Amino acid sequence: MKRRLSFLLFLCTTPSLFAQTHIQLILDASGSMWNKFEDGRYRISAAKDVLQQVVNSLPQESNDLHVGLRIYGSEMSHKEEGACRDTRLFVSMAGVDRAALLRTIRKARAQGATPIALSLQAAASDFKGLSGKKSIILVTDGLESCDGDMAAAVAQLKQAGVEIDLRIIGLDLDPRAVEIFSRFAVIENAADAATLSKVLVGAVEKQISLNRERLPVHVILTREGKAVTEAKVALANPLDGKSTAFDRGEDGYHLQAAPGTYSVLVEDLHAGKRVFSGVAVNPDQDNRFTFELAPASNAKISVAVKEAMAGSPVTIKYEGAPTVGEPWITIVAPEQGDGEFRDWSYAPNQSGEVTIAMPETVGRMEARLVAAQPAGGEVVLARAEVTALKPEVSLTVPTTLPGNYPFEVFWTGPDNKDDYITIVPVGSAPGHYESWQYTMKGSPARLLTKPEGGDYEVRYVTGKSKVLATAKTKVVAATASLQAPDSAMSGGTVTVTWQGPNGPDDFITAVPPDSEDGAYLDYAYTRDGKELKINLPLKTGAFELRYVTGNGNRVLVRRALTLTPAKVVLECADTVKAGGRLEITWQGPNGAADYITLVKAGAPPEAYGDYRYTRDGQTVSLSVPSEPGQYEVRYNNEKETAVLAKKPITVE
Repeated sequence: MKRRLSFLLFLCTTPSLFAQTHIQLILDASGSMWNKFEDGRYRISAAKDVLQQVVNSLPQESNDLHVGLRIYGSEMSHKEEGACRDTRLFVSMAGVDRAALLRTIRKARAQGATPIALSLQAAASDFKGLSGKKSIILVTDGLESCDGDMAAAVAQLKQAGVEIDLRIIGLDLDPRAVEIFSRFAVIENAADAATLSKVLVGAVEKQISLNRERLPVHVILTREGKAVTEAKVALANPLDGKSTAFDRGEDGYHLQAAPGTYSVLVEDLHAGKRVFSGVAVNPDQDNRFTFELAPASNAKISVAVKEAMAGSPVTIKYEGAPTVGEPWITIVAPEQGDGEFRDWSYAPNQSGEVTIAMPETVGRMEARLVAAQPAGGEVVLARAEVTALKPEVSLTVPTTLPGNYPFEVFWTGPDNKDDYITIVPVGSAPGHYESWQYTMKGSPARLLTKPEGGDYEVRYVTGKSKVLATAKTKVVAATASLQAPDSAMSGGTVTVTWQGPNGPDDFITAVPPDSEDGAYLDYAYTRDGKELKINLPLKTGAFELRYVTGNGNRVLVRRALTLTPAKVVLECADTVKAGGRLEITWQGPNGAADYITLVKAGAPPEAYGDYRYTRDGQTVSLSVPSEPGQYEVRYNNEKETAVLAKKPITVE
């Protein structure tokens, strides 16, 4: 599951008359972007608003400037298989398609994982073959969640010829993230949307000159196709919440505004208060917007219940949806803007019903039927109240647990889609998970403690990473012991008696002392018994027996073992009749696949005739070939195709 998740932007240097400049923007659409700033703004909403502000402020189209957009985490949930490969270049680096950039940013949904390194590697491929200036600005709210190697990704960018002036703008980064990212770049942190806008725009302007020119904005309001001027109209900046009133004239409403994405606030006697969000102001257009103030819409919407548990699915019926504007339905808090959403669904017909998940915040909510205005902005056509209730959740967990131990958690809760139970160290970030199980599998959930001891807590977590309940427990570090001889013959076996947690897939193995913790040669699972036989390699010298956990490959105990050279003795007649039988008595390591065979003298090591495994007994009987000649009785180690001993005989 995830750690704290991030939002990435790639921007390159100022275009010149002589050098091509290629810019790639990378937007983090991972689930953690639904965490809030201290000012109450969702990080994803603030990030999209700031990003649109930057796109609107880009210089007008230039043959030297090329801007693309990559998004990760937007196309599948972080729980789905393949979430760590969810990165896609939506707008290629070919000129500046401002409309495509803005449209793609608005539609981005935050729901997935955080493959930062993979996105950097993909960016390296995107930049291949492109000449000119290329640099990077990274805006993130946390670390990689997909075990990617950022250092390797940065190295790959360098190999691709990307000149990196890497600056990282953090969205309320924790100290650990700051320390890790500081290895690659200068850090600036933003704890609210306004600061994010300031530091991001400032960082961008170190690389490229943004358009600060104030542009004329003209708003025309109509009712039943006729222009009206009796309403109050203001332009609101979603980044700082400030609004500026339009000047009213006979041909509509006018003011001057810097490039950006705004909301137009309308207060009308007949239509009431209306908000038209997502209005883009930029130098590529004349910035003339027309909004229809039709009489109250005949669209209707109703929720099947008046109250529902937060996060649970509810059925919403609607009618009178328009055939244009891609109408859609969502449930949000009443104070949220018209274009904001969490879970949502298109309204594909003029009437019908959809199923939407309630927000995970408790309190009064509002179901909305929303449509996009053809001239820009979105409007709510119908509203219906519904209340989100606090879910009743309980967790029953032992107060103390052994390390590396499977245990059961009895729980009650809403059991909504993708809800899960997990155990994590106390103080872990909300999206962090280790051993986990979906609630859909029922109660009790079966989890596994880590071998390390410490203070842990079991959590009930929603599919959108909200922690609904916790139960603390103390994990006692797992220990183990091994009893075995101090030495054993190479190529043979050693008998090991053990004590330990016997967790799932725990095993005993023998390896050289300098092997990494997860290394193994032959091994035996502890679940197969308290006394285990471990097959040994043909190598001699210092080895060690290890008890290794299946959970994380942690070595709980080591015991020194010396492997001595294999000693083999073969006793049999020197001469034997062709077609007869030969009795052979042997002594040796008796490895799991050791065998005795009779072959022609000088045959390669892998050759064999009639044979018997040494496990069949200390004396074996072999068929003698019918062809007279010089032969050899051999003691072979099948695993390593090695001849450990041979004795010549004559077949008459």
